[in-house]
Amino acid sequence: MGVCVETLKAACALTIDEVAATIEGEMKGIVGGHTRSGAALAAIHIESTGEFSKFVGGTGGVGTLHLYWLDEGNGHGRITAKGRALGKYPGGIPGIGWRKSVKTYAGIHFVHAIAARHGG
Repeated sequence: MGVCVETLKAACALTIDEVAATIEGEMKGIVGGHTRSGAALAAIHIESTGEFSKFVGGTGGVGTLHLYWLDEGNGHGRITAKGRALGKYPGGIPGIGWRKSVKTYAGIHFVHAIAARHGG
């Protein structure tokens, strides 16, 4: 009985790794076509969260913010750096860069689409 359990565990682990790699590839394929800085693309990775679980996505940093904004959108109109923020970040506003303002965009909701394809 122990051999069967170990064989099943190994097969499950292999399948989880394959699905995680597939999801990572899909995310990178979609994000790679929509990003200019590469921060969002670089943020995508796989983390083991347990014996039979994986996390695929971004965890922390500006790249993860870019992933979120690409998925959900970042508002309407323009995002403008005002007042104190301009002096506080002379190299640029985190997540915006050196510009005083940037155009917003609608999200493409790629995370939900990928999850739906994989039964999530």
